Amino acid sequence: MNYYRFIGCAAGVITVCLFAVASAMAAVVTVDIASKKIESDSPIFESRIMKIVGKQMSIKVWSSSFEPQKFTLKVIGLEPGDQDLYINGKYISKKPDTAFAGGFEISVPGRSLNVDQLRCIESSRDRVKAEVKRLEPLKGDEPLRVLATMRQADSWILSVTQADKFMRAVDVIIAPADLVLQLQGRSTVKSKEEVAKTLDINCELLHQARSRMYNVIKEPALRNISVIALTPVDFKASYFVSNGKTKADGKVINNSDLPISGKINIVLPAGWKANAKNLTFKDLAPGKSYSVPFALVPPKQGEYPPAGITLSVNVKIGTEPLLAKFKLESVVVLGSSNTVPVVPKPEVIPAPAPVVPSAVGGM
Repeated sequence: MNYYRFIGCAAGVITVCLFAVASAMAAVVTVDIASKKIESDSPIFESRIMKIVGKQMSIKVWSSSFEPQKFTLKVIGLEPGDQDLYINGKYISKKPDTAFAGGFEISVPGRSLNVDQLRCIESSRDRVKAEVKRLEPLKGDEPLRVLATMRQADSWILSVTQADKFMRAVDVIIAPADLVLQLQGRSTVKSKEEVAKTLDINCELLHQARSRMYNVIKEPALRNISVIALTPVDFKASYFVSNGKTKADGKVINNSDLPISGKINIVLPAGWKANAKNLTFKDLAPGKSYSVPFALVPPKQGEYPPAGITLSVNVKIGTEPLLAKFKLESVVVLGSSNTVPVVPKPEVIPAPAPVVPSAVGGM
C-alpha cells in the first residue's frame, strides 16, 4: 500500500480522533523528537521509531491485547507549523504541531480469527522449537528428515505469529505539511482477511506434515515424538491420597484445531486394581479436555500404595488421508502430578532495534 493522500480512515482498520485531550483511560504513547525516543505507559503497547528522514518520521505501535484497544499518541518537539498525518499508508489530515503535542486517539483492532486454529498454532510453537533443538545434533537419514520438517513447521508458525501481530498494529508517518513525502513505502499492517488466509494455509501445512511423519518415519520412537511435536495435545497425570484413599486422574487436553479420539491406559503393580470407567473418548472437540478419575484398590486391606504408577493415552487425530496416531505416557509418583510432553521454552533472543540515522536535522 503506497503512501498517498486520502481523506478518511484506513478502511475499517484504524480510526483516528484528533482533539486536545484524549480519553483519560487510554494508554499514552509519547514520542520525544529531541531525544529520538518513544515510550508507552502501558505494557499492552509496544512502540518503535522505525525511520527518520530529514524532518519526517515513521513509527509503529503494536497491541499485545486480543481485544480492541485505544491509545493516545503524543508527539513532543515538532517544528512549529502544520504537519501531515498518515495512518497505515493513507493520508489522514493536516494539523498544527500543537495538536500533536496535545495528543490524538488511535483505535487498534483486536483479534477476530478462528480461535481453534490460533490456539493450535500458539500451543505448537514451543514444542516444535524444542524438537528442532533436540534433533540438531543427531545423525541419520530419518532424524535429518524430521529436522527438516520441524524447521519448516517452525517457519509456518512464525508466519502466522507475525501476521497476527501486524494485524493488531498501526503505522504512523508525521511530516511537515505540503512537502514531498520521502518516507515512501508499504504499510506492513495486515488486514483480517490476509491473516485469516495465512492462518488457514499454515494450519493445513501442519496437518500435512504430521501425517507425513506418521506415514514415512519407520523408527517407532522417532515417529511418535515427531507426531507429538506437531500435535498440541497434552496429557496430565495425577496420583495422590485423599481422605485415606489412594486416587489418580488422567486428563487429556486437546489444544489442536481438530477433534481427537483415543483411550486412557492404566498400568499398576501386580495385585492392584483401578475402578476407572469410560477410559475411551471419541471426537473430543478442539479446546476441550477429558478426565478419568479413579481410585486404586489394593490386593489386601492396609497395603501401602505403590510409589508410582504409569498412565498413558493413545490418540488418533485427523482422517484419511491426513490421519495420525501417537502415544503420551506419564510415570507419576505418589503425591504429585505432571504433564506430558514436557516442553521447555526456547531462549528468547531480542530482535535488534531499528537504526535511526543520527543526521536528523531540526523537526
